[in-house]
Amino acid sequence: MTHNTVQGIEATTLIAYAVSCGIDGLGVREALDAAVAHIRATAVQGYWSAKASVLERTQWILDETGQHALASDLG
Repeated sequence: MTHNTVQGIEATTLIAYAVSCGIDGLGVREALDAAVAHIRATAVQGYWSAKASVLERTQWILDETGQHALASDLG
């Protein structure tokens, strides 16, 4: 990630917050959900860059994995 871009700040904040939640005892999914919620609740920082949003891509994969887990639980 490029320094001082929205994507760079989202990525480092996401990882740091998720690790902190893990240290506090949350599981991987819960820690990632909490990190995404934290980033959404904070102001956007950094310079705009024409790259995909780290936050939106993370939310997408969490949604996708959640749907697959639900489908396998039902099947």
